[in-house]
Amino acid sequence: MATGSSLLPTTIPLRVWDATNGTKHLTLAGHTERVNGCAYSPDGQWIVSASDDNTLKVWDATNGTEHLTIVVNTGGLFGKVMGCAYSPDGQWIVSASYDRTLRMWDATIGAQNVTLQGHTGWVMGCAYSPDGQWIVSASGDRTLKVWDATSGSERLTLEGHASLVISCAYSPDGQWIVSSSDDCTLKVWDASSGTERLTLAGHTDLVYRCAYSPDGQWIVSASYDRTLRMWDSTSGTEHLAWKGHQKGVNGCAFSADGQWIVSASNDGTIKVWEAQTSKSLVVLRVEGALYCCSFSIDNEHLITCGARGLYFLRLVQ
Repeated sequence: MATGSSLLPTTIPLRVWDATNGTKHLTLAGHTERVNGCAYSPDGQWIVSASDDNTLKVWDATNGTEHLTIVVNTGGLFGKVMGCAYSPDGQWIVSASYDRTLRMWDATIGAQNVTLQGHTGWVMGCAYSPDGQWIVSASGDRTLKVWDATSGSERLTLEGHASLVISCAYSPDGQWIVSSSDDCTLKVWDASSGTERLTLAGHTDLVYRCAYSPDGQWIVSASYDRTLRMWDSTSGTEHLAWKGHQKGVNGCAFSADGQWIVSASNDGTIKVWEAQTSKSLVVLRVEGALYCCSFSIDNEHLITCGARGLYFLRLVQ
């Protein structure tokens, strides 16, 4: 990795690690600035990453080869790409940007399809509904919006957070949307009507990420208060809190079988936890703050991204 204070862009690598012993076994050149988001394709064959360098990149998940570079915006600061997600059929990628828009891209060739416009603040996060018909977005304008994934037309605006909305996710059955905010809360919304159903309060600092368990019973949240918390998705009751990170927690995700949770933190560590206890199973330290994380479908790998790049980790013995 390049160091120093050169004004020329330096390449930030994607790195492949063995999480069982912490050894690095491959480094790939890629983004030139920090990586804000990453996601697996539904079939697990591809990884998409979103970066401050105004691009998305698509990588082969089996060997780390760069498959596509998509230039989202050439507008400098306002071109930063904050989030990304695959459609359930794997044909499309949606990106969320500082320029207040979302854009849909052909996942195979990288061609732009639709631009979703309507937010009045930067767009921090995005997610597809399980049936692929809808996209939800989280914005600095304190709202979420639901969009028609085919036409790009705005369907709903969800208002209720007292500060910027940072992330969002659909429940596995598509009936609910969860959001996390700088106002230290999460909210659960009816995905059809946009009605606020629950407010989850307990964090003492901004909530950077949220996710549903595969069975929809639980919601996990990651906060700058250095904790993760698990909530009953029906009642909103806090079920568990995980403590162990030394700085704010930016990323969280369930494994595909719901048994484990992975977290990514500003302290430069990735932790894997048992979902129904507070036991930490794996801890791996990398360079720089980490912002997002996700398990592979087979639970044998995970990806995480941050200030120094995108990391791909092997979890099996």
